Amino acid sequence: MNDVVLSTAVTKGEKRDLCIHVWDLLSGVQIKAYKGGVASPHGLALCPPQGLILCAQQGKPAISVWNLRTEGLYRKITLGQAASALACSPDGVFCAAGSNNGRLNVWEISSGHLFCQVESAHYRGINVIKFSDDGSYLVTGGDDAVVHVWATNELLKQTKKLINKKPEPIHTWSSHSLPITDIHIGFGGLTARIITASKDHTCKIWNMISGELISTVIFPSDVSSTCMDLIEQNLYAGCGNGKVYRVPMNLQSENIRYDAKVENSLFAGHSMPITSLACTVDGFHIVSGSEDGQAIVWETAGCQCVRQYDHKSQVTNIALIGRAEMQESNMASEVPVGAFERRLFVPGDSVTHSENTDVPVLATYVHEEYATQRTVIRDPRIYTGPISCIERDEEDQLCIQQMASDTQSKTQKHENENEPSESVPNMSKIVEAVKSENQQWKASAKHLYELASKALLTTIDQQQDTDATQS
Repeated sequence: MNDVVLSTAVTKGEKRDLCIHVWDLLSGVQIKAYKGGVASPHGLALCPPQGLILCAQQGKPAISVWNLRTEGLYRKITLGQAASALACSPDGVFCAAGSNNGRLNVWEISSGHLFCQVESAHYRGINVIKFSDDGSYLVTGGDDAVVHVWATNELLKQTKKLINKKPEPIHTWSSHSLPITDIHIGFGGLTARIITASKDHTCKIWNMISGELISTVIFPSDVSSTCMDLIEQNLYAGCGNGKVYRVPMNLQSENIRYDAKVENSLFAGHSMPITSLACTVDGFHIVSGSEDGQAIVWETAGCQCVRQYDHKSQVTNIALIGRAEMQESNMASEVPVGAFERRLFVPGDSVTHSENTDVPVLATYVHEEYATQRTVIRDPRIYTGPISCIERDEEDQLCIQQMASDTQSKTQKHENENEPSESVPNMSKIVEAVKSENQQWKASAKHLYELASKALLTTIDQQQDTDATQS
């Protein structure tokens, strides 16, 4: 295990400019320190594919961007209003931000194009935003005690004739009675389970596909942060009383009340409310941050404190990243990070009409010609990847049909003249190839997930056997 902890705190005085602390999980030795302001709660977003860290500045309409490998500020992006929550898609293409007035924005990081702007996505401020592990869904929770699940491709279709059409969430959950404080999405994309935490003392477990409530867990205090281990064996909840509670995920009833009599289910060490939680990949440790300025590393097997890191002020975010992922980032010297636009981007006006002029911009429609030739039918609830592959409106569909008709005519003409038609795209072959590739990726992902789960379960069993032998 080579996990590195990234933590943010509300620094004051001489360290006011110190934004992110980077330290070793077990030794507590500080590795790096990123400077450039004060991070807001739920305002830290990692983007390992691009080698970037994005951080929303508390009380300021700005996002600071750092290179994972260097400590200097890489770029500072100015927004129209302060971001109350921030998240990056797993592939590092998009950045989503919420505001205190309930607005939801989604930008393309490389160009800065604003592809989605949902006014009043929530009636009150947005507190937390999370992407699913495959990027197909975006989940938001706010002060209005409501959780929305959005299909990413539906958000990104807000172009041309759809520009004035407000995207609708595929699920809306309003079972909580007080503001949403945290959201955790498990692995599995469409089949994942979602945990929502609230000040109403509960964590609710939801089914992503059906949107049904699986179970409600009631805790002794308001829940401020939550997470699960990789194999989703345990649920961890950080509460306002400074304690972290563990509840097994093999829940058999709709309403579960935390039982303090269960052995090794309570992590007590903070003197003030918990603000953030994170669990290591192997599930052997969790890290908790609190308003008391302490970040504590806990051993999950015995609920023992392994290491403490003192920030001297309130901890606002905790995130974990692999040491190798941090050191071996493939970030180039000039990764495109555009100035985030305030006006909704309309494809067709200009490929590179970004407000940003001092860094290179990745054109969204580099493969526009090939993209318009594809007629792959996709599930509207599944993320379709790059913008150039998003379903088109009526005008584009007519263009596609015309191109398909022209292609078919050319192919027929070549066949009649007994000439090779290798240069003419075969639409049916393209469709079958894309479908076959999608199936292969799905099968590979499922197989890898099963292997990882088995390996982790075997490791946990061996560790438990070792502990039992030693005791």
